[in-house]
Amino acid sequence: LTSLRTGVPMGLEWIVNKLLAKSPDDRYQHADELIVDLRTVDLESAGMTRVSRAPASAAVASADGQRGRGGKAWGMAAGTLLAGAVLGTALGYLVAPSASGDVTYTELRVRSAEFRHPDLSADGRFLVYAGTGGTDETNLLFVYDFRTGETVSHSMPTGTMVTTFSPDGSQVAFVSNGQAQIMPVAGGRPIELAPAAFSGLAWIGNSDVVYATPNGESLMRVDTETGRSVPILERGEDRSLTPIQSLPDGRILVNRDRGDLDSQDLIILDPATGEIQVVVENDGFDGRISRSGHLLYSPDARQLFARRIDLGTGRVSGVPWFVGETSLESPYALSASGRFVLLSESDYGARDLVRIDADGREEVIGVAPLDFEEIRISPDGRRVAAEVNRYNGRYDQIVLVDMADDPTAQRLTDESSNYEPAWSPDGSKIVYSSEMDTRGRTAIVERASDGSGSPRVLVSGPDPIGYVDMSRDGRFITYQEDVYGPGGTFIGVFSLADSTEVLRLMEAGTVYRYPKLSPDGRYIAYIKVEAGGEQVWVSSTDGESSLPVTSNGGDMPAWSADGSTLYFVRGSTIWAMPVATSSGFRRTGPEREVYRSDRSFFYDVMPDGSGFVIAVSRNEAMSASVRVIDNFFEVLDRAVPEGR
Repeated sequence: LTSLRTGVPMGLEWIVNKLLAKSPDDRYQHADELIVDLRTVDLESAGMTRVSRAPASAAVASADGQRGRGGKAWGMAAGTLLAGAVLGTALGYLVAPSASGDVTYTELRVRSAEFRHPDLSADGRFLVYAGTGGTDETNLLFVYDFRTGETVSHSMPTGTMVTTFSPDGSQVAFVSNGQAQIMPVAGGRPIELAPAAFSGLAWIGNSDVVYATPNGESLMRVDTETGRSVPILERGEDRSLTPIQSLPDGRILVNRDRGDLDSQDLIILDPATGEIQVVVENDGFDGRISRSGHLLYSPDARQLFARRIDLGTGRVSGVPWFVGETSLESPYALSASGRFVLLSESDYGARDLVRIDADGREEVIGVAPLDFEEIRISPDGRRVAAEVNRYNGRYDQIVLVDMADDPTAQRLTDESSNYEPAWSPDGSKIVYSSEMDTRGRTAIVERASDGSGSPRVLVSGPDPIGYVDMSRDGRFITYQEDVYGPGGTFIGVFSLADSTEVLRLMEAGTVYRYPKLSPDGRYIAYIKVEAGGEQVWVSSTDGESSLPVTSNGGDMPAWSADGSTLYFVRGSTIWAMPVATSSGFRRTGPEREVYRSDRSFFYDVMPDGSGFVIAVSRNEAMSASVRVIDNFFEVLDRAVPEGR
């Protein structure tokens, strides 16, 4: 609704979506639940017309704890009629503009299709975030000035994350290549402070930074002038510790990971005494405490909620109020002055599937454009399996496209998010990464490529698993797994015959990603993030040897069907390097350019060596849209319920 008509409250859109939910269990179970939610939608204040409203009925049910589902269940027909009535009535109120208070809402188009790890300076003037820019999607750190409207960018290695301003707004701390670093907002050479986990940072004053060690077992405090680090908290039995926010009284809000996304605590740490106070137990991920006396946090790394908190005791009260959707990499930021930013949408734009022959000639495959990402060609070269970002505006899904007969996108998966497909050797199955629940736990699953049957779990774990590939004999799968505690990622090789992990490439604080098995199954090509950026490496599956393939950067490796060529992407160009794997891996010739684009793309190699299929963006200029709310403290005061 909000995308079709401006001025429609996000809370109203949430209600209509719930009325029309596919599953009866996701719809309203009682009429009074609908009434409760309707009362939370603010139709009077124009400044708040697109601020998401609390799913108050869910909160009431949670608070009551006793309400069953034995009441009148609403059918889809009734839900449709009610949705129409609700929408018609509400839009009647929205025809005339209403008076705006102190709360203002704007949409900001940032200079990157990605919007990762944002932070605001204390006065709300500056916004910093990690993203990409240019046709080669160079990794950049952006600083936006709300006062002048200007954006300054700084080139950074891949993997830059966890940005945070110093209290005076003059410096930015961030983690890049496994190092906690600082840089003046005005620009300059970053200063490395200490090895750190890819998790979080917090300032103490304008001179000290708190970080987690690469394995997440300790919180350290480093003096940015001397470089001297001292420990302030050991993790004990916990899996890892992540500093999130410095509080005005010198204490630090910390995420305590006790195993997985089901066991995330928010605690307040006094670095002087080591005293710990638990604020939220089990469901406390990515929290912030506002000066207005509210706690923002995500119980599942997907949805953002707010509750009231006593700043003195740290005690939270009242039922949660739904703020909006969030994510692990694109969360929100809140300044001490009350400015709030949240990713609204990432406009990578629709992508076309295009067949590229050996001479570089392009032929658009006649499927409707979607936000195709990872694509894989079937062994017979007839079909494409692709991940579609936010299919129908919701979760990422896997679709299949028959390039020969009927080029339409047939959805293979549904419900929760599903990523990065790969084909079995005979093309009868698709393996992919799937979220097992709303708390971020993932698994590698297998499903028949004709959509029959149910998915079968092959590998599961508490940390995100992705970028799956299967060996040509169907005996092994390889995957990338993010590690919350140590930081970075590792690559695993899993034997399907005996359900055991036979190889793990891992180094604390190092990012390994995008593994691809050679046709003979003896080697893995992958990306390793180093000080110089992303490079393509190759390791033997017996773990005996690892060799760098590129020195000038490389991404998205792919093997030819016969294993004689290793392809990779540098900038906006596909390169080919002749290789041999028969008696040890070696390069047999120089790399050469085989395809160049002026837009971002994903690709795969045709099995018969006749060319590629790419998913290429239709838009040259891509940007993300960020929701900006000023005087967000007023929003919280009005909307967050009081409670005991």
